[in-house]
Amino acid sequence: MQVYEILESNECHREEAWANVPGVAVAQYCTFFENLYLLYRHNIASIDDLDDIFGYRSFLFTNNPYVQEHYILPTSSSYVQIFKLYRIWIRHRKKENEGMEGWQRNVPDARYRFFCGLPRTQVVSFRQRPG
Repeated sequence: MQVYEILESNECHREEAWANVPGVAVAQYCTFFENLYLLYRHNIASIDDLDDIFGYRSFLFTNNPYVQEHYILPTSSSYVQIFKLYRIWIRHRKKENEGMEGWQRNVPDARYRFFCGLPRTQVVSFRQRPG
């Protein structure tokens, strides 16, 4: 819960907010989302269902620049399923929002989202998306 509490705070992009969070707590959060990918891959849960329940929390975590820089990127080879799930989830949200007028599914901190157009073998870099 400590990770989620920080993500929900207005300080979630600041290093000071993460100072007392043990790395294992962030690793557990990553592992949770990796398990969601396995549920999807084995047709136990649809992306629609996962999105309804966990979409907000997932994007809040993966699109956080501090989390990206200090936790996910340095150990990116350990969290391959997070990247796979993220790619599927972004495509799902984009498809869901196409042609919709009015309310659309929000992607928290979308300005920091992963670039999903890279070949699967290329290292994904995190940076602020242009304009």
